[in-house]
Amino acid sequence: MGMQFFSRIGSSSLISVHFSHLGILRNCFVFKRRGFSSLFHSAASASALVLEDPVFDCVPVCKTSVNCAQSNSEINSLFPVVGRVFHTLCWKAATEIRFYRAVQDYGLHHSVDVFRVIVHIFASARMEREVYSLLWDMVCFYREANLDMFHLFNTMLDSSEYVGRSVFVFETLTKVLAANSMLENALDVFFRAKKIGAQLGIKPCNFLLKCLAESNKGGYAESLFAEMKLFGPLPSVFTYTIMIKFYCDGHLGEGVVDIRRATEIFEEIVSGGLRPSDVTYTVYINGLCRAGLVEFASDVVSNMRNEGRNVNVYCYNAIIHGLCLKDRLHDALIILDDMKKSGISPDVYSYGILIEGFCRSGDLEKGLFFLEDMERNGIKPSLVSYTSLLNGFCKNGMMDVSVHLFCSLKASGYKYDNVVYDVMIHGFCTQGDVYSAYKLFKDMIADNLVPDLINFNNLIHGFCKIGILDKAVDAWSIMVESGVLPSTRTSSMIVNAYCRGGLVEQAMQFMSKMEEHGIASDLFTYNVVIDGLCKEGYLKKARQLLAVMLKKYCFPNVVTYSSLIYGYAKLLNHKKAQILFSRMLKTGITADVKVYTVLVNMYCNKGRMRDAYLLFRDMIRNGLIPDVISYTSIIAGFSRNGDMRMAWSLYVEMLRRGHFPSVVTYTCLIDGFCKLNRLDMANMLLDDMRNKSITPTVETYTALIAAYRRLGKIDRAYEVFEEMKRGGVPPDVLLTMDRQTGKCCKGQKGVRGSTSFDDNHPAYGREIAAGMNGLPDSRVSFNQIVHMTCLKICSSHIPCRLLRVPITDGVTKAEHLGHHPRLLPAANLQLRILMSQEPPGSADRASKLETSQYW
Repeated sequence: MGMQFFSRIGSSSLISVHFSHLGILRNCFVFKRRGFSSLFHSAASASALVLEDPVFDCVPVCKTSVNCAQSNSEINSLFPVVGRVFHTLCWKAATEIRFYRAVQDYGLHHSVDVFRVIVHIFASARMEREVYSLLWDMVCFYREANLDMFHLFNTMLDSSEYVGRSVFVFETLTKVLAANSMLENALDVFFRAKKIGAQLGIKPCNFLLKCLAESNKGGYAESLFAEMKLFGPLPSVFTYTIMIKFYCDGHLGEGVVDIRRATEIFEEIVSGGLRPSDVTYTVYINGLCRAGLVEFASDVVSNMRNEGRNVNVYCYNAIIHGLCLKDRLHDALIILDDMKKSGISPDVYSYGILIEGFCRSGDLEKGLFFLEDMERNGIKPSLVSYTSLLNGFCKNGMMDVSVHLFCSLKASGYKYDNVVYDVMIHGFCTQGDVYSAYKLFKDMIADNLVPDLINFNNLIHGFCKIGILDKAVDAWSIMVESGVLPSTRTSSMIVNAYCRGGLVEQAMQFMSKMEEHGIASDLFTYNVVIDGLCKEGYLKKARQLLAVMLKKYCFPNVVTYSSLIYGYAKLLNHKKAQILFSRMLKTGITADVKVYTVLVNMYCNKGRMRDAYLLFRDMIRNGLIPDVISYTSIIAGFSRNGDMRMAWSLYVEMLRRGHFPSVVTYTCLIDGFCKLNRLDMANMLLDDMRNKSITPTVETYTALIAAYRRLGKIDRAYEVFEEMKRGGVPPDVLLTMDRQTGKCCKGQKGVRGSTSFDDNHPAYGREIAAGMNGLPDSRVSFNQIVHMTCLKICSSHIPCRLLRVPITDGVTKAEHLGHHPRLLPAANLQLRILMSQEPPGSADRASKLETSQYW
């Protein structure tokens, strides 16, 4: 076992005293060796306790095969070893044969009896290392052979009448079991020894308590601690420190600091007449800072100084770290100065904490200053400090600087780790340079580093972000082959990317591939695919996937129902949409603003404005606050039906709630007033748009031009047309006018022929996704409903001869316009809140509009 050899001790009289102390002249048995007869007596009598077989989690190096059969010749061969150990206390004599080999050659029971005697011989001489090594061999054998470990306690008991002679053995056995992570067995030795009157010392108890705490065996640790306080051995300062650290590190593996319990134990030390050590204070201060009680930790440091205690660098580092986590960097610098004034020099961890804090806050210049300060003070910066700087540069888009620093690290003798590679790969992926990230990923493998889950996640996310799905799938496959099982979140990235690209079938195939590798789909995965199916109009497949989802005990949420409701609303199947809505409410799922808005749009499309308005008011009664899109939807519905009184009332209500109308809201109102020939109201709204720096769209101008033409004001119509061009709004192919005739003729197609999204007007679905932890859920499609509805409102009242769009049989003009490829730009009306605060005079304008002579 790597133990040192010990010289033999004393004279024969001393050894005789040892043997007499062992009570070894009992239970004799005879053995013969080389023709001589000798008398030998066993050292202990076993107690007859019935115990349960435990399950062990440690495997010894040696292989074991149990041989319980014994012959006289085999038995006779082990006792000379006992004699030599007894006479010489020589460790070399004891190691002539290992326990597992003795069992193979001489049988289990005889080997146990002999090793028990040897253990007690060394224990009587207080030779702890020898006892520890012998017990280690026996424990490893019992564990490997799956023998009754609890029986080992009875085996090691010297005498049920003189248990005090076995205390040293039990203490060592407790430490051996705890060191092998056999904590339940070690705890059993403690309680059973106490039961028979053998009181273990404080050191083995502290060691067992420490192992229990570090293994997150919270219940066992608390039981042992309570037992020690009540029945001994009395806890020492180290005992209390172990428990304080246990609660400060996050007991029971939950990672939650129980600072209240830690404080109670700290106060017990003082009330019990003990003096906390410097380690106790350091552990407690670190716990306070982890719990966010930095000010209280500073008070504890002040009390330490007042009591004349030495405040070490670890206490200051804990406070500096706590302040940096709260972004109180200025206060952290004050503590740093205070530390220097107290004669304590910052160490590499002090600088590392400050560099990480300033780089995280974006102050890279200060981070570089502390890096240079480290070098000036003769402290070599750690790789962690450089990693913080690299992360700061990458987050600020300074990839050239990051690459330069990254390369200089290797030239300076630093060896990269997974974290450094992860920071750089993530930085390249964020900048869209996935190919550089992939090259760095291959360099990482060439550097004999095994990519972890984070490295793969960043790479896969980067490929998915730019739509290179074949590379993303390849990385996922490499991940599986290398033994790093992808998480559900990682796999869902690929599923999400497939669905975003309209490749729902491929997404479902990839889900099957996930299941083949034992990766279960979660609610997010199912929601993404159901949403994709609903967008493509595959409602039947979506319902089938919902059934599969329920069979796997993955229950739908509001996002799932939103996708399905949208799918039926898109097909104007209001009955099934309403059934799903009712079913959702019955299952206890609370509808959100987006679900209500989808249904309101559906009813508006069907012309059922009463139902739409009642549902809108029901949303408010249920405590939900309509957003800009909700108001725009209902306003568009009333404008389309010519009920401008209700549309205007809802517009005023919208302003009072603090919502700022979007360009779509204004366009719907302007179109509604133009239908009623109220061009004064339409122009007032147009002026309001300009005052709020909202640029009218081609649809806004089209409504005004159509109204002026209808009233015969050709010159005014042409003025609006020219104003539109001066305002930077290129005319659509349908809106090129002849000034003499006032007719719209076919002109050159402008840039509005593009069907791409405008990045300055984020889609509502994307805003929702940002608010739902990245869920690209079905509410993206809700945005499309609103766009299509508002398009129909804006276009359905424009004369057909003006738009020159052929109408096919059986298709309404509004529906035809909604699906016409030349009008797709109009369908792409992006809804947003354009101002962060109410512009001056907006309330006055709202009051003026409300009291207009129109009413």
